[in-house]
Amino acid sequence: MAKQIVFLDIPLEKNMAVNAEKLKEFMRFWTTGVAVVCSRMHDDIHGMTVNSFTSVSIDPPLISVTLAKSTRTLQLVQQSGIFSISILAEDQVEISDRFAGRIPEEDDRFAGLEYKLWEYALPVIQGALAWMSCRVVHTYETDQSILILGQVEGVSTLGGQPLLYHERRYWKLGGE
Repeated sequence: MAKQIVFLDIPLEKNMAVNAEKLKEFMRFWTTGVAVVCSRMHDDIHGMTVNSFTSVSIDPPLISVTLAKSTRTLQLVQQSGIFSISILAEDQVEISDRFAGRIPEEDDRFAGLEYKLWEYALPVIQGALAWMSCRVVHTYETDQSILILGQVEGVSTLGGQPLLYHERRYWKLGGE
């Protein structure tokens, strides 16, 4: 027997538009992990904190990540075609803040930070739960950001407890 789809007759507000603030308010209830995307071109390395990151396909191994157009990290990803992702551990709040722009975009976010150059000489954050290296296979442009579809080229998992982000605050599993 075929399933029947039922549409509810719910009236919408006239001219109801979802603006950026409404979407931000909605999305703050979506709990995510915290990751840092890094890229490099020659000696220029940069990174930024993201929570818009997800697995798209296991076979082939694809992920997506969204980067703001105004960022240096996006420029490097576009120039090099490669990037890394480090999934942060619960004790890496300071690192998340650093790469989220708590220091100016033009400053060296890696200064004094423990990191290593991994596959394709991409920087990854030491102490992170896991790393991956990716190659850009497709992009989708919006007004303010670019969604990147990445082919996963390599992974390394170390384990531990993740840093979480919910309602504009950091959390650990089991509480704040």
